[in-house]
Amino acid sequence: MAENLMNTIEKLGVVPVIVLKDAEKAVPLAEALLDGGIPCIEVTFRTSAAEESIRRICKAYPQMMCGAGTVLSIEQAKKAIDAGAKFIVSPGLDENLVRWCQEHDIPVFPGVCTASEVQAAVGLGLNVLKFFPAESSGGVKMIKDLCGPFPNVRFMTTGGISMANLAEYAKSPYVVAVGGSWMAKGDMIEKEDWQTITGLCRQAVGAIHDFRNAKGCCCEAKDKPKAEQKPAEKSVHKIVTFGEIMLRLKSPEHERFFQSPLLEATFGGGEANVAVSLSIFGEHAQFVTALPKNAIGEGALSEIRKHGVDVSRINMVDGGRVGIYFLETGADQRPSLVVYDRADSCIAKAKPSDFDFDAIMADADWFHVTGITPAVSQSCADCALAAMKAAKKAGAKVSIDLNYRKKLWKYGKTAPEVMRELTRYADVIIANEEDIQKCLDISAPVDVTSGKIDTDVYKVLTAEVKKQFPNITHVAVSLRESKSADRNGWSAALNGKTGFYHSRHYEMNDIVDRVGGGDSFAAGIIFGLLNYEDEEFALNFAVASSALKHTIPGDFNLTRRSEVEALCKGDGSGRVQR
Repeated sequence: MAENLMNTIEKLGVVPVIVLKDAEKAVPLAEALLDGGIPCIEVTFRTSAAEESIRRICKAYPQMMCGAGTVLSIEQAKKAIDAGAKFIVSPGLDENLVRWCQEHDIPVFPGVCTASEVQAAVGLGLNVLKFFPAESSGGVKMIKDLCGPFPNVRFMTTGGISMANLAEYAKSPYVVAVGGSWMAKGDMIEKEDWQTITGLCRQAVGAIHDFRNAKGCCCEAKDKPKAEQKPAEKSVHKIVTFGEIMLRLKSPEHERFFQSPLLEATFGGGEANVAVSLSIFGEHAQFVTALPKNAIGEGALSEIRKHGVDVSRINMVDGGRVGIYFLETGADQRPSLVVYDRADSCIAKAKPSDFDFDAIMADADWFHVTGITPAVSQSCADCALAAMKAAKKAGAKVSIDLNYRKKLWKYGKTAPEVMRELTRYADVIIANEEDIQKCLDISAPVDVTSGKIDTDVYKVLTAEVKKQFPNITHVAVSLRESKSADRNGWSAALNGKTGFYHSRHYEMNDIVDRVGGGDSFAAGIIFGLLNYEDEEFALNFAVASSALKHTIPGDFNLTRRSEVEALCKGDGSGRVQR
């Protein structure tokens, strides 16, 4: 938990420090923070409502990194952890409190502001500390001075920080993240001004992104020991996805439809699945779609938002409906069955003018869409093309998962007619065994039902794709050996900038749910290419991510970056993690 927590906090670079006087406002506040792209909160134990506020936030949004601040005793820490808090922050260095947290494997960040306190904290085995009160204790200069004798220590800073001086701290190589209350002040919470809070969160996330990636932002790194110097990297990327999220109605376990009078209701959809996975990996994922203003539309919105996805650009419209897909999970030689009921959904009727794609893409690093979206309707295809053009104009990388669905192409155009045009605006193509043939009309001698993979065929096929579309830098192809509904071989190939790679192979002999497997692969490719220099490792990350998704029911891949990296390194034993 500690590793995942620190990855998330460091990528965000900012942690709202909140005083809540009324627990009723806790969940709406969490929603406002999530809408602003911040899946993290520190609720201070300064009021009697703190414990209940933490409990409500953790119950409503279990994926949110909710911690307890201003913890002054072990008793308060116990209450916070029992309520669901994932980390503890104290204003000062209390050895007993630190040791209690360490004994219970709870991340703890005690406050320090002097060399003696830092030395004591290091002696307790800590290397990430809270620098408090930051401004009145000397600010960035004092932090820099402290890191001279303690080069392995870094700080989360709070106290006197606002947008006016945020840049000083965000640019420092010694600062993991900046904490503050300016994003959600007491009067804003009291007035329930959630829109302003969301806007301030977006402003802070954007500012951190800009400060960390501006030329010269690592100017202090020259003072760090040479071994610690690294090239400037983006801490968090904004990745936009556009498409449809549907209501998923599934027969229980492996039953046939209506064998019993039950259907399990969840939500899912290609681009939404990708956004959720990327958000859990720690990226700023924004999902764009259209949903109806009714209980089902609100349910879909809530389901996406609780996983930390930015939903601020989702259009909630009067009328219309949420598309539905029915799923019957296969077993052995009986294949799974999907039935669509998505005609006249809100997204199917959406027009490019319904979305300000230029504004949406203005600060995006990556845009992703699937071939499912343009298959839904002509207007959806128009929206996808407009979004891709806006992304390219803004300088974002663009990926398209070809995702051929023969049941959807019903409005008068063939898949190649539409998809070849869209592909001209992409940088990265993601596909499975048959997508390239069905969507781009580029063929290869492949039998997807044979259960066997010939990687040489895909080397030739992906090379032909790059030849016909010179704008494409990477072609990633997932390779599924379907032996039965429950047993698949799983690997992938990547034709990238540095060569052609075939990934590690996984034997999946007890598949829980393969729906969303391709989307988890797409999310892994996007994350891998953004975060790892080694293209082969990026490919293996994507394959491992998708292999893990096959063990999770539902559309969403709920695995963390650390779990995927562990599998990449060979830890696939399934041993209990304690």
